[in-house]
Amino acid sequence: MTNAADIAEAAAAYDDVQVVINNAGITKHGALADPATTQAIRDVLDINTFGTIAVTQAFAPILKRNGGGAVVNILSVLSWVSLPNGDVYHISKAAALVVAVHPGYIDTDMTAGIDAPQDHAAARRERSARGARTRSAGSPCR
Repeated sequence: MTNAADIAEAAAAYDDVQVVINNAGITKHGALADPATTQAIRDVLDINTFGTIAVTQAFAPILKRNGGGAVVNILSVLSWVSLPNGDVYHISKAAALVVAVHPGYIDTDMTAGIDAPQDHAAARRERSARGARTRSAGSPCR
């Protein structure tokens, strides 16, 4: 989310939140040293970094007014490492490190062409459902 009016509208509509989860992300491939990729670099940083900052800034006063809360940034394990042709994605995710969740590959359009194990939504739902059925009230989540 990068449109200031959209962000302001969301903050106005959801003025009772206690947790904000930033989960937007895009990737575009190209070498940082290649001038032809400048716009792609700006696009990725605009959404992955500056969009995250803008949403956080919009909701920070709401969280404070509501007695505190948390901002959780869904980033990527790729904020810690760099792979060929992914330089700007790594930079954009590392720039948002505050309170973050670093999942491995998740089954999305962004990872569709990657030949690696992915965390599929259906499998997550099944694991969550199994855990919810087996945990008693007050027992720790695993």
